[in-house]
Amino acid sequence: MRTRFFCLMMALALLFLIPLSAGTLSFSQGLTEWSQALEAGRSLGVTAQFELTAWPNLTPQTVNAIQTWLAGHQLSLVVKGQDSLAQLLAGDQALLSMQAGQDTESAALTLFTPDEQPPARYLGDLMQPPWQVLLGQDTWLPDLNAFQTALTNLGQAALPHLAAFEKPVKTSTSIKNVGIGKSQLVYTLKKDEAQAFWQAVSADLLPLMDAAVFAVTNKQAKALTESLRTMKPEGTLIIKRILDADGQDLGLQVTGTVAVDGKTRKLTLFGGVVDKGLYISFKLPSTRGSDTFTAQISFTADKGKLAGDWRVLIVAGKHRRNLTGKLNLKSLVDESGERISGKFSLSDRITGDVKSTLEYVITPDIHFTGNTLQGSLLLQEMSGKTARKEIRLALTGALDAPFAALVPMTEMDLRTAAPGQVSAAAEKVKTAFLPLITEFLMAQPLETRRLILHDLGRDARTQGESVPVTNADHNPFTVIDDHKPDDNNNH
Repeated sequence: MRTRFFCLMMALALLFLIPLSAGTLSFSQGLTEWSQALEAGRSLGVTAQFELTAWPNLTPQTVNAIQTWLAGHQLSLVVKGQDSLAQLLAGDQALLSMQAGQDTESAALTLFTPDEQPPARYLGDLMQPPWQVLLGQDTWLPDLNAFQTALTNLGQAALPHLAAFEKPVKTSTSIKNVGIGKSQLVYTLKKDEAQAFWQAVSADLLPLMDAAVFAVTNKQAKALTESLRTMKPEGTLIIKRILDADGQDLGLQVTGTVAVDGKTRKLTLFGGVVDKGLYISFKLPSTRGSDTFTAQISFTADKGKLAGDWRVLIVAGKHRRNLTGKLNLKSLVDESGERISGKFSLSDRITGDVKSTLEYVITPDIHFTGNTLQGSLLLQEMSGKTARKEIRLALTGALDAPFAALVPMTEMDLRTAAPGQVSAAAEKVKTAFLPLITEFLMAQPLETRRLILHDLGRDARTQGESVPVTNADHNPFTVIDDHKPDDNNNH
């Protein structure tokens, strides 16, 4: 249940972060205004009321019991700058508070449960933030703005060293979602020239390449950036700046052969960005074997519609990770405001020695009126085309919501802590969710309690999960017959 609460919190964040991450592709006046407000330092607050609409693996009695409990609780999310505060509320009382934030070097998670533990702050790095280390939740998504900025900065840093190789070419080049280039500036470097160029610019380019990698992958980013330090040109390097009819940069194409970690790979980068569209494709396959790294991002906006998809494929030996996403949103404006509807899907499949599958579909239907919003968000956990779980969130929100930052009483830096300390911290964080489960279970009649535990345990086992182990004296996963026999019947 702790992971499902966390996923609900993230669904609220995804509702806004996905379209806002494609900020250059503005299709919605409401989202644009709210994005600008966030960039200006204002806060955004959303409150969600839950409704469990489908969970086929559970009996109707269990579904009804869960829905009754959900009806008395709300989830609140407030975002300000790089910080977010999520709270599970029962009326005005916060049963659980989680504050997450990050800067350019680190990420932080602060957890507070009023009846159990004082506020505790956990620090981690950007590649392994505390919520991933302690809760096992990977909330990473591609950052389109960061990827675009990194590529732009790469070009600006490299160009001064390429001027001597520049050759104008009249040729037409089509870039998906972007347009047709009318000419090119081509820079062709032979192997020795490419190696000299890389030696001269690598110190400046590597941090920018790191930023591009961080924007399109997460779990393998650290290993990939370390591999970049071993990169060396092993053949001709060709760079093509694709220009529009006015001679302005429209796109870029880079091809070559490089050695990375002692393996020879083919390098291909192709794409471009305009106000209403972007397309970027990056490929780095090994010349021998099946190892590869591929990233492709495509977005387009036109007449109140935003559509996009992305894919990241990483193959390293037996390990294979395939992350895909698709987004379709539309905006309708009338005298009452703006309505945004559509669908966002995310699939993350890992195979090899470690296997996992994550599939979600999020369907928003939001109405903006000035500084407020209301609507719904349907969150589905999928197994193929079948919904394993389906929860509807009734949403209300507003700009300038109060952000009451948590004040930590303790702090742990997970980056420097011993493995045993990290494990103990993870167990402590996970037990913070137990009072919520206890409250839910103990409110049920004995027979219903037994049925709920049976249903949830069976559902968890089918998904490869395990029941949490706790050393607490009153384990909520132990069903105790609290019926007291009549003294007159005792013999």
